[in-house]
Amino acid sequence: MGIPKFYRWLSERYPLINERVDGPVRPEFDCLYLDMNGIFHNYSYGAYTLRTPERAEMFANICKQILYLVSLIKPKRLLYLAVDGVAPTAKQNQQRKRRFLAARKRLEEAEQRKEQGRRGLERFDSNNITPGTEFMEELNKELRIFITKQISENGLWKSLTVIYSDHLSPGEGEHKIMSYIRHMKMQPETEFDHNTRHCIYGLDADLIILGLVSHELHFTLLREEVIFAPQQQEKKMKANEKQLIKKQEFQLLHIGVLRHYLKLEFVADANINTREKEKPSDNTNNNASSAVDLERIIDDFVFLCALVGNDFLPSIPTIKIATGGLEYLLLVYKNILSDLPDYLTYRGKLNMESILTYFKELATIETAQLTEQLQFLKDFWKKSSNRQHNPDIKEPTIEEIEEGLTLLKGMCNIFFHF
Repeated sequence: MGIPKFYRWLSERYPLINERVDGPVRPEFDCLYLDMNGIFHNYSYGAYTLRTPERAEMFANICKQILYLVSLIKPKRLLYLAVDGVAPTAKQNQQRKRRFLAARKRLEEAEQRKEQGRRGLERFDSNNITPGTEFMEELNKELRIFITKQISENGLWKSLTVIYSDHLSPGEGEHKIMSYIRHMKMQPETEFDHNTRHCIYGLDADLIILGLVSHELHFTLLREEVIFAPQQQEKKMKANEKQLIKKQEFQLLHIGVLRHYLKLEFVADANINTREKEKPSDNTNNNASSAVDLERIIDDFVFLCALVGNDFLPSIPTIKIATGGLEYLLLVYKNILSDLPDYLTYRGKLNMESILTYFKELATIETAQLTEQLQFLKDFWKKSSNRQHNPDIKEPTIEEIEEGLTLLKGMCNIFFHF
């Protein structure tokens, strides 16, 4: 599940959550979980392939990457390899739409190259990475042989409990991983240590959300390093061109550090606001550390992140991460947290009384948000006349922008009315 621009927003707002994996000194982890489909896509047609490799070469590259990740993290107890199985209905509908669009785009590109007299491109069909296909059956056999070989020959793997969930087990890889962690947390204390250090490899933004809702203290994500600044991207590309072998660079995203950030931002502010509203004659002895429940705050933060939209949920029209919508949601939440009758969520369910209070507060300042976005669009199109642009694209007039935002404002008023 993707949340557009969420990782970049999180990294810029809370910069210390990321740690580059560089040098011999690295954090230790007890359990390593691999969301395998990210590896499959990268080494079949993605970022690490300059050409479409043969199937045997694909399988060999995938196994090498698994071996590299395990040797990079060096888990102490568990290695869990999870392949995406049959997805839920909502995910299937989204995948069907996306794949039909991709197939149509490939067909149009092929026709265009044929008209130009150019040779057609031989590309790997990413639809092969789907449960039940011949490609996945062959890959599954290769992975089982590879895992058996490593357990019998590799000293690091011999000391681990290795679990492999293949494409025939239903559910997405990250959800299988989280189900396993929840199952282990339900075990007696003699069988599960609550100080277990978890590390998950994957690129999906929903892993950050899943890490938060797990409420585990020691939870880390392993990701390929992402560089946002264009100047740094260009510098890195030039450096890679000079190397004979492209070096993979990884970074760790510490969910525990993110939890501390949320505690400083929400719990401290809420306690200060509560103390300011207390009367001097009030003899109640409130403990600042227990006034606000951090775990409930984290659940509310996850709920607010869902309002900006993802692969399955459309966002509220005036709330986009790119235009500061998430900061706007969090600011309103911090301002009224001490006045809410309860938190927004409780054990996975919504507290509708608190939700209604929160949305009423959003509605009071939404007109200002629309006006600010209107002014931004006006300034953007005025400045665009000084930049080079596609002559085939017609820029909207100010009147067209105002008409569209008036319609949008009406839609939002209906939304908040209900």
